[in-house]
Amino acid sequence: MPHYASPTPRTTAWLIIPAIMLAVISALAAACSGTGPAGSHTGLQTVYEPRYAHGFAIMGNDSMLSTVLQVYNPWQGAEGVTFEYFVARGGEEAPADFAGKVIKAGARRIVCMSSSYVAMLDALGAVERIVAVSGLDYVSNPHVNARRGEIKDIGAEPDPEAITALHPDLVLLYGIRGAQSSVTAKLDEIGIPYVYMGEYLEESPLGKAEWLVALAELLGCRDAGERAFAPIPHRYDSLRAVAARASSTPRVMVNAPWSDTWYMPSAKSYVVRLIEDAGGEYVMQGNETNASSTIGMETALALLRSADIWLDAGHVPDIAALTQSNPLYAGTPPVMSGRVYNSDLRTNSRGANDFWESAVIHPDIVLADLIAIIHPELADGHRLYYYRRLAR
Repeated sequence: MPHYASPTPRTTAWLIIPAIMLAVISALAAACSGTGPAGSHTGLQTVYEPRYAHGFAIMGNDSMLSTVLQVYNPWQGAEGVTFEYFVARGGEEAPADFAGKVIKAGARRIVCMSSSYVAMLDALGAVERIVAVSGLDYVSNPHVNARRGEIKDIGAEPDPEAITALHPDLVLLYGIRGAQSSVTAKLDEIGIPYVYMGEYLEESPLGKAEWLVALAELLGCRDAGERAFAPIPHRYDSLRAVAARASSTPRVMVNAPWSDTWYMPSAKSYVVRLIEDAGGEYVMQGNETNASSTIGMETALALLRSADIWLDAGHVPDIAALTQSNPLYAGTPPVMSGRVYNSDLRTNSRGANDFWESAVIHPDIVLADLIAIIHPELADGHRLYYYRRLAR
């Protein structure tokens, strides 16, 4: 199995999102055009069709330097929604009938509303373009931290005026937050370009990483994005082939109660894809939707008792703290065997966890970790990068 060194800053999770159905608000609808992936303008053809991602495509034609980035359904619950962004180059103007946003390629001042965009910009060699982030204390990127005096923290519910004062060329928005409607309305009014990124909705780990190409298109360097992405599927598929040699299929439980609610990913989620590609079996089947489901403690304990491994068991330092939080955990097979792991190995003193940041563009490293956890006999010396085994 391939050995992984720490990704360098320049080459440099799973987050289970509760099933929140967000209304399509008027501020968003004004920016939408079309209802599907087909180009809505005469003569446009697909110039980049993702191999793994389903949330975007890049359109263009031979007669213009500019392109159109299409983003589909970029928040949970969205259906038939397409955002179109005219990525302008060489002074070209959007067609008169274009109803989407116009963004000048090569943005130099960028606001990131998710730390995963920080990792993507770093992988593209453009991290120095960041002028603000949401939750600076929870960003682990060394370049951002070295510029903490320059980069602004605009918070989880940003003030549009604070964004405006930064004079950004581009705001990368995280579509899960309905409260950003107030932000987009103000940005529309002032004329600051923004793009909804939808990588977190991709069911494929490789699909998430492929959003590197979409972001690179906005920066005017799609070739660099394709080069950065190209080796990731090869490494991922090589690891998956290693896991396929396993002679057993350990059962895997995930997550822990959050505010008394236990969220479980659907059987189609990228979480489950990673577990299965690592040679494991997800303990909870039946949910074939694209949203997480909730279970009660009795059901969760029954699943734990049927599991061999437990991933992301909550914010606990060790097994003792885990069983103290609920003594009923003590008698479950993962706890008794000590096969409990949390994806918080790369957490700094401020609580910034690099898993939520860079794992999106390193699904191959996540998979290598999971193979080492689920099938240590196949690990070939791999040292855990994102995960740690909870000590007794």
